[in-house]
Amino acid sequence: MDVLVVPRFAESAFITQYREDARHAADKQQKARAKRRAEDKEKRDELLEAGVYPHWFDKQEAQRWIDARRFERDLDLERINNGYVRVGGAHKISGHELRNRVSEKGLRSRTTGNQFMELFPSYLPKRGLIRGNWGKSVLLTQTSKVRALDLPYVEGRRDCLGFFRWDTDFVWPSVGAARAAFLTLRDKGIPIPHVLTGLVLPTGEFVRPHALRGLPYGSGVMADPNRKGFRKAALAFYHDVYLGMCEAMLEVGCDPSAPAATMQTKNPLSPELCTVVLQDDDWRSLTEIGRDLKKRLRRDVLIRQAAAVQSGLEIKASNEIFETYRRAALECLRTWMWSGDPAYVDAMSSPDRGALQYYVHQHLESISVSAEIDTDLTAVRGKVAQYAVDNWDPSKSSSKRKGEGALLHVVASMTKKESQAAGARYSAEQKKRVAMEKISAALESFHRAGDQPPSVRKLAKAAGVSPDTVQSRRDEVAELVSLLWVSGVRNQSKDKKDRFYPVDREEEAETVLKLPSPATMAVVVVGVASLGHVPPGLGLAVVGDDDALPLPRCASEFTFDPDADTSEE
Repeated sequence: MDVLVVPRFAESAFITQYREDARHAADKQQKARAKRRAEDKEKRDELLEAGVYPHWFDKQEAQRWIDARRFERDLDLERINNGYVRVGGAHKISGHELRNRVSEKGLRSRTTGNQFMELFPSYLPKRGLIRGNWGKSVLLTQTSKVRALDLPYVEGRRDCLGFFRWDTDFVWPSVGAARAAFLTLRDKGIPIPHVLTGLVLPTGEFVRPHALRGLPYGSGVMADPNRKGFRKAALAFYHDVYLGMCEAMLEVGCDPSAPAATMQTKNPLSPELCTVVLQDDDWRSLTEIGRDLKKRLRRDVLIRQAAAVQSGLEIKASNEIFETYRRAALECLRTWMWSGDPAYVDAMSSPDRGALQYYVHQHLESISVSAEIDTDLTAVRGKVAQYAVDNWDPSKSSSKRKGEGALLHVVASMTKKESQAAGARYSAEQKKRVAMEKISAALESFHRAGDQPPSVRKLAKAAGVSPDTVQSRRDEVAELVSLLWVSGVRNQSKDKKDRFYPVDREEEAETVLKLPSPATMAVVVVGVASLGHVPPGLGLAVVGDDDALPLPRCASEFTFDPDADTSEE
């Protein structure tokens, strides 16, 4: 058996109660079944005495259902008595093919002597409601719970959350290495999981195991608002503890992007997977677990931290790369959605959106972030692709979305007031960037149309921004105008006269311009001007009515007039 156990621990009090309740429930079910059969027989006898005989079709249907139930019962008994055997098959788990032959005697819930393994069936729905499959994309309802517990993937009860499940993204060199890493966390006071379950390759590698931790018997958290005993605060605390454990296990590859309450997990009782028992003596309640963990954590921030840990980069570099990839991923999804590609519709209809994530991941591989970084960014791209797909909402594709966590590396050691100020500065920079992109696009459209440089109001109207926005960014706009219109730069004054400042590449470096009065003097830097200074080799002298005194050579003195004439519009 692929079960690595530790020495048997002392039994908890609740496990004895669980066994007693299980026997009680089995006896009660058996008595109810016997009573129901007796009542059915009595009803049939009464009908026969009254001369009412069943139709042949009804008899045939009843016998068909009896034979089907007997066949399923025989399969369950065969599995319990003779064990599990599978030969052949082309099944895959975590992208790897399973072994051609698998066999195991007995049931893990009964043969391992482990309390979590014994309790695990109680965390799952009963026969006819339990769901499982060979892959996590589509889980099917199973008619037999005994045989459902042999499948690699199962789903726990969603109305009552009895255990925690954490995804891990590491491929460990061996089962022993994974177990040693998790036991190290216990030395730090972290309430580690009870078991790890995953696939072991022929090379001995342990592939992305799931970490599971059960709650004591009778301590599950009600998650169905319509069920008796549901408390919203308890469910919120369950999510809080889940994220707290994610933060505590980041160094062992924990994936915070996995939802807390889906309850879809790799099955620790399946003979197809290897299960490692980490501990069986720590059965603290949910409240006691939460005392040793951080509270009020945010999933998006944890995802960024996980990307930094798994990529091996510093938090600043990793977070900046994550933000760059995040924007590219969302833009990729928007473009694909509006393209009308049928492949997008098929990808969205897939239960696990695997095709959508693959498409985004392929797009991110074509984006170059920085030539100075030689680290493999596959882990970051994978995190971003999964994050973007999980949070993708087509109905909100055109709305403004917050980039939560973008300043994670900046505000880590700041107070609340300082972090709010940093967030305000970042928001202002983003708005400035968006405004300049609109202005640049508008200027390029004027240039392509063969028009002259527009006035402030006309430019603002074309860009969809206010004239004050254009005026406040006059330096950048002047630089864009000088780059696009090398033949001249236009400036409108309050006297509603258009003036073009001639510039020719063959002219001398110094150009003398006559301005009407000192009050309306301005220096226009033309050519390839950088912000705040004049390029070397280019000198400008301005002659006015006041003894032709030279003015400072500063690009910031070039101003657009918001009140300029708009008759041309």
